[in-house]
Amino acid sequence: MHSIPIIEPIQQLFEQYNIPYAMEQDWLVPYQDFTQYPAIRALWFPYTVNGCLQIEVLHHDSELMIECFAGIGEDNDAITDALQNFCLNSFHVFAVAFWDLPQGDQVTIEQWEIQGVTYQAYLGAMGTRLMSNDEFPTLPENWFDSFSSEIQKESNLDTLAWFRLFIGNNQGDLTVEVLRNNDVCEEIQKVMRELDWITLDGYYSIRHFMILKAQ
Repeated sequence: MHSIPIIEPIQQLFEQYNIPYAMEQDWLVPYQDFTQYPAIRALWFPYTVNGCLQIEVLHHDSELMIECFAGIGEDNDAITDALQNFCLNSFHVFAVAFWDLPQGDQVTIEQWEIQGVTYQAYLGAMGTRLMSNDEFPTLPENWFDSFSSEIQKESNLDTLAWFRLFIGNNQGDLTVEVLRNNDVCEEIQKVMRELDWITLDGYYSIRHFMILKAQ
């Protein structure tokens, strides 16, 4: 599928948070130093209606992190919608973990011990969508404790790891997806699916993103 680089909105985002950068084709290189700071680019995949924003964060060792966001609407409206989702769900996690942005209230930093290795955990805020006139449904009690507990049982984690949880209800059809380093993590996904998520008419979703860095 043909993709379109989205450059100017990412530049504006970096300028808003006073993160200097240089351009290498369609990649932004923070602080003009790729050996120390992962580069980022955004690609837009348009559909007939709606589309998908793919955020790629590239490390000097060729480690590629990918986050995807649906954009609802037509043309620029869909792009704007997807960019807002990126800003609410993942941008601050990347920026605090990699680009020296102060922690603020969008990211929680914790120390996790996993298989004898200490990780700095950068935990993003929960992103939500609701497309109905109803109130947002009550989520399962301690859903995040279940999610984080399962991650802390993981073995063979690299020195850098990232996890993304997505729960979506569409007209009573429930989607549960857990990604570890861009790939489906079936074990944690199974645990999260077994929680008591509410299904209803209409649409709602939650999304959570985190980065783990070994100390």
